[in-house]
Amino acid sequence: MMKRALVGICLVAIACGAPTEHVARLVLSTDQASYVAQNVTRDARFPQFTFTVITRVDNAGDAPGFLARCTPQTSTPIYGIAQLAPVHPDGSAYNPAWACVGSVPPIRIEPGASHVDTLRLVGPLAFKSGGGAYIGSLSGRVRLSYLDGVGAEFTIVIDTVP
Repeated sequence: MMKRALVGICLVAIACGAPTEHVARLVLSTDQASYVAQNVTRDARFPQFTFTVITRVDNAGDAPGFLARCTPQTSTPIYGIAQLAPVHPDGSAYNPAWACVGSVPPIRIEPGASHVDTLRLVGPLAFKSGGGAYIGSLSGRVRLSYLDGVGAEFTIVIDTVP
């Protein structure tokens, strides 16, 4: 009888052990390590460069992950572009400003699932008053990050072909 009780206690202890925490492990990757930004205006005073980045967020965890988005109509997460090198006092010229509405349901990524976005990055996004001088760096090493902190690094090169 004592032996059965000990076996029962051991089984209960194993079954009722410390609770395991389920977490999402989101990993962001881009389709390329380097991108060429094309000048779409050919205006020397107010240049406008653009390129397309395809991102993929994989959930390697065992719980759903979530990415914040700006409006109910968009499937793109809120993101930022940080200038890593060369260091620039104004950061990246491709870093967008967001004006979002509240109470927008996030993008949900189930365990083992992925979320893919196609981002058309444009810059510079701001110019100094008085004309001509843009704010931020148009090339170099950057980090694209979604609002939850998951990010990926890549290099931007300017197309110099006239």
